[in-house]
Amino acid sequence: MVYSLVVEILTILAFSQAVFVSNLDVACLKCICTASTGCDKSYECSPQGFCGPFFISRKYWEEADKVTLNSDPRYKEDGHEACAKNYNCATKIVSNYMAKNGRDCNNDGITDCDDFARIHFYGEARCENAIERTSYHDRYIACMPPKSTEEKFQKK
Repeated sequence: MVYSLVVEILTILAFSQAVFVSNLDVACLKCICTASTGCDKSYECSPQGFCGPFFISRKYWEEADKVTLNSDPRYKEDGHEACAKNYNCATKIVSNYMAKNGRDCNNDGITDCDDFARIHFYGEARCENAIERTSYHDRYIACMPPKSTEEKFQKK
């Protein structure tokens, strides 16, 4: 009985599209979403092809292993819009993208939400670019809880 339960759980985990990325938690995802579109869950797609509340491009979706709204393989080539417009599916896209591309962009010694926000905005290759004077950054900072003094000292 216990064996079959363990096998069932492992099977579910093996076929789920969720990945774990350290420091990419619900609050971080919420703030990246807020910075992107005000986390407008009704946001469709821009004329340039950025879709959903996280404003996800087709290229971003492809780099995140083409996460789909359901596991039907027919959606692997055409699933960008459907997944990006669904909040839960879009969080999986962002998680997969960060699992592949996450790094310390602001050179503070820690890969955290500040870095993920930069990566989401610029892409991994340009995430060290200045972000402070953008409306995206303003919305992100307004959403994030202030860092404790202890956290600030740990980074230096």
